[in-house]
Amino acid sequence: MYLTDTDYIISSRTQRVMSFLLQTVGRKGGAKALGGLPAGAIFLHDARLILASTCCMAPLFRPQMFDAATRTSADVLLMRYDQEMNARTAATFDVLVHVDGNGMLFGDMVLSFDPDDGYWLVPNGTGCSVALGYEGLRLEFDIAHTAWQQRREGVTAAQAQLGRSILPGAF
Repeated sequence: MYLTDTDYIISSRTQRVMSFLLQTVGRKGGAKALGGLPAGAIFLHDARLILASTCCMAPLFRPQMFDAATRTSADVLLMRYDQEMNARTAATFDVLVHVDGNGMLFGDMVLSFDPDDGYWLVPNGTGCSVALGYEGLRLEFDIAHTAWQQRREGVTAAQAQLGRSILPGAF
């Protein structure tokens, strides 16, 4: 564990996870996010986006996501990962997106990557997808992938990239 310049202690795993999340939205850093979110949460003011991560299972931190979103008018992305993350363990995401001024929570989403399309959060079944980018989050009501094979390939690619970032030398 180490002391960051934002006056709280976070683990090296959290640092690697947060670095990966910043990479997915094309950023290098942001301000400390307040409001009861997990330690290490980052507020990207100009993108109106808060990034956070935890090894805790849902629904922990969901009320804090709504509180942070209300106070800042920002969308919130919370990555949930298994403490013993390995090549077969996929992270899940809760994402709170503002739609017509109201926060909508989408839970149990998985990360997908396409070299042409970038990073997306896609549902485990059917439903909305969320594009991740420099300008923040973009909710799409049509699934980001047209075929389940394409979805599986995107999720596998994202999982491998995440694994390489969080567990150096394991992939």
